[in-house]
Amino acid sequence: MKLDCPILVRSAGLLQALQGMPHPPLIGDFSLNAANHLSAGILQSMGLSRLTPTHDLNAAQITALAQNAGPDLVEVIAYQHLPVFHTEHCVFCRFLSSGTSYLDCGRPCEQHRIALRDPSGRAHPVMADIGCRNTVFGAEAQQAALHLDSWRDAGIVHFRIEFAHESKDQAHRVTTAFRQYFASELTPRELAALLQRACPQGTTEGSLFVPAGHPALPVVQ
Repeated sequence: MKLDCPILVRSAGLLQALQGMPHPPLIGDFSLNAANHLSAGILQSMGLSRLTPTHDLNAAQITALAQNAGPDLVEVIAYQHLPVFHTEHCVFCRFLSSGTSYLDCGRPCEQHRIALRDPSGRAHPVMADIGCRNTVFGAEAQQAALHLDSWRDAGIVHFRIEFAHESKDQAHRVTTAFRQYFASELTPRELAALLQRACPQGTTEGSLFVPAGHPALPVVQ
């Protein structure tokens, strides 16, 4: 907090610990699992200025959340590699070091980049956090190009992009494409095509995909 910059809150424990003390603006991450306006309202009452919806929501449900909870509260991720697995086990320490913990591993996570390759050849980025926990991210980048117009029509103005193993050039191409879209120089489909070419392993709608007739629930007999 000494840096006086916003804090990305990823756990309810941290949010609880910040209650009653001075702090910079707080942004709640997807891991707080806000899925509707009721949970979003509770989290907002605990001091969050913005909140990223849970990844359980598709793009249409995020639009509905913004309409019910207020669009100024919602911060959506327009480009990211979806986190698919989280573990206390450190792959870097296990395979790139003779040590057993951060005390003697030599911090190979700060010098090397690794990925897990699946049977189909897709390389899933692995990244370590400051607590030595590892997160495996989806190979393809999840992008929201085809849903941005709907989100903006709902009043959403806070957008975020996140990178994993993109190179400097790839990150520049992605950010430039988004700037062009928000400057009305690209259509959503043109943006989607540019992102597909810029991402090293392609893109996907991922959890944002809206299936036909998704609001209708079948009657269970």
